Amino acid sequence: MNRNHFDSENIQKKIEQVNHTYSDLQKSSDKKRCRLLDAQKFYEFNGACDETDDWINEMMNIAGSEEYGRDVEHIDSLIQKFELFTANVQEETATHVQNLADELVEEGYPEAEKIRRRAAIAWINEKHAVVCSEESIQALFALLVRRRLLSTLT
Repeated sequence: MNRNHFDSENIQKKIEQVNHTYSDLQKSSDKKRCRLLDAQKFYEFNGACDETDDWINEMMNIAGSEEYGRDVEHIDSLIQKFELFTANVQEETATHVQNLADELVEEGYPEAEKIRRRAAIAWINEKHAVVCSEESIQALFALLVRRRLLSTLT
């Protein structure tokens, strides 16, 4: 800027004011960006928990089924369905939820205890679903053995 300008002092003050306002705007923008990233992580965590819960509920419906099969082939297909369910239990699902929870807690996200509790519940529900499925497989397998034995004897 030319120092010989008649209003150079006012122009310099205006430039400093604009720079200060821009700096304040940048700080505000950075804070909002951080809050948005935190919110994104929280919603990702909740989405992963909800997805895990939905999957577990679906599998619990299968595991809790009172259906014991009409014949040997049907029992075989039910056993395969339960074994597929047990094989589909993904440790990484519970681990992913736990990792997201740990990230949120480490970054100081509010309601840390609520986040930890939700992650723990998802892990416990997943393990419970596996146990129920394994119990159903055992019951179906025992029924299959009995029916095959009866069909062989008759």
